[in-house]
Amino acid sequence: MDEKNKILTRDFAFIFITNLILFFGFEMISTIAPMYVVEIGGDSAAAGTATMIFTLAALVTRALSGSALDRLGRRWVFVAGLVGMFVFTYLYGVVGTVIAVMAVRLMHGLAWGITSTSANTVASDTIPKERFGEGMGFYSLSNSFAMALGPAVGLMILDASSYKGLFTFSTGTILIALMFFLGMKNVKTAATLKTERSSAGVKENRSLIEKSAAMPAITILMVCMTYGALVTFLALYGKEMGYSNPGIFFIAYALSLLASRPAAGRLTDKRGFNVVVIPGLILMIAGLLVLGLGHGIGLFLLSAVLYGVGNGAAQAGLMTMAVLSAPPGRVGAANATFMMGFDAGIGAGSLVSGFIAGALGYGSMFAVSSLFVAAALVFYLIFGRNRKR
Repeated sequence: MDEKNKILTRDFAFIFITNLILFFGFEMISTIAPMYVVEIGGDSAAAGTATMIFTLAALVTRALSGSALDRLGRRWVFVAGLVGMFVFTYLYGVVGTVIAVMAVRLMHGLAWGITSTSANTVASDTIPKERFGEGMGFYSLSNSFAMALGPAVGLMILDASSYKGLFTFSTGTILIALMFFLGMKNVKTAATLKTERSSAGVKENRSLIEKSAAMPAITILMVCMTYGALVTFLALYGKEMGYSNPGIFFIAYALSLLASRPAAGRLTDKRGFNVVVIPGLILMIAGLLVLGLGHGIGLFLLSAVLYGVGNGAAQAGLMTMAVLSAPPGRVGAANATFMMGFDAGIGAGSLVSGFIAGALGYGSMFAVSSLFVAAALVFYLIFGRNRKR
């Protein structure tokens, strides 16, 4: 194979490992932080507020970091975010009041917005455009592995040690991630990006939003409203239905993502966006309807598989569209724009689904939330179907 079209390079392996370790530590904290707020005297409202603060902070810095990545280069923006992650993850184990934890959640969210946007952008730089969908499909497996393992390992460490022990362990993962990132050889600098823009005749654009990525970002926002509902209410719904361990939904979901994303990426490269995005959205609708209307552990797991395969396919196509549509020197802004849609969808979905669940119950809420994906499908068919790879 032509070396220029090779996906598995040294730099790709390093950013894959960096992101895997980074997300692993993050998933442990995401699961434990609400419990920690309650442990030190907060109530469920305080736990929810802490999560919302984190999400809003990440949303703000995604836009800023995307522009900074394109103007200042990748390395030092990413390093700054990782240092912030290291400091604020450590501080969870130092502070002991609800207000102090809220402040740490705010700063942690700011750092997370920078690091997660930086990781995706650096990964985008290492993948040849001809095989971008396939490459990002493989890269996203690092997120799926972390999602499957992080919460379980975090709870195991908490049971064996303490909250402080868990936060110390998570802090160590950030340091390891930093070391792997610093081992990368070819990270784009400000000068490199300026040359790319100049060669393509593109003027420097300091806009925080990349317009070419707006359509896939809006689509993923509507899609992720359903994921916000899942992460907020799935466990409660599973308990209500009498399932002893509703967390197996997320294991089945993560394994389905692992299976679908690389294949969806290859299809995107060969056949275009429509062949993965449209079926993916339809599978997600089916998964939510089965979840909300079906009864029994078998249908519960089937809904996870349908939703996971569909989400993996839709995300692979939409993320590829967002990045490949961006002009030279605007990949950072395109990644930031797409991920802002991702975060905003989860935050909005958590809020809106709470009102729906209060009025209709959890099962009906999940069935009704399929309308968000249906709206995304209609939006895509109108504005995205004619986008060429």
